Amino acid sequence: VTFISVALGLERLNFLLMAAILLATAGFMTITFHVRKLDNLNRWRTIKCIAFALAAALCWSAGDILVLRVKHMNPFSITFVSLLLSWLLYLIFIISSRKQVFLLRMPSLDRKRYLLHGMFSLALAYFILNLSLIKIGLIKTNIVTHLWPVIASIIGYVYYKEKFLISKVFGFIMLAASFILTALS
Repeated sequence: VTFISVALGLERLNFLLMAAILLATAGFMTITFHVRKLDNLNRWRTIKCIAFALAAALCWSAGDILVLRVKHMNPFSITFVSLLLSWLLYLIFIISSRKQVFLLRMPSLDRKRYLLHGMFSLALAYFILNLSLIKIGLIKTNIVTHLWPVIASIIGYVYYKEKFLISKVFGFIMLAASFILTALS
């Protein structure tokens, strides 16, 4: 995303931002990828999940770059159109895969959690993301959004009692350093 936005003349890259990008990427990978510690079946599933995550990242990147090309950006209208199209594509997927019955059979608490997940991770998050794209630009927004594994890991340790790994501490340090460099640039 960064290099494409720089090549298109949408953003300028300086030394601090380049260092922040490298630290954010290294920190993100250190925190999230532990493929070598899995057995063969789980390793294959994890690799498939990583491939899907990379495909999603490419889609988000293309969307971010296209949004920056819009002359008069408004985070409300961008978010509304994004959510509307997401909902339509989701309906097409659900109907074509015949999963709508599964959703109706979910326990009430699970449906509420599903709704809250959509509200926070899609609607509110995308509004904030679009506002950030307008206010601080694509490169800084992408660096800052690399912090999500830190937040998720802290919640995992505290709430779900997940295993503490020293490699995650190094990832946290790299991500914190990238955040500081972004703020300084």
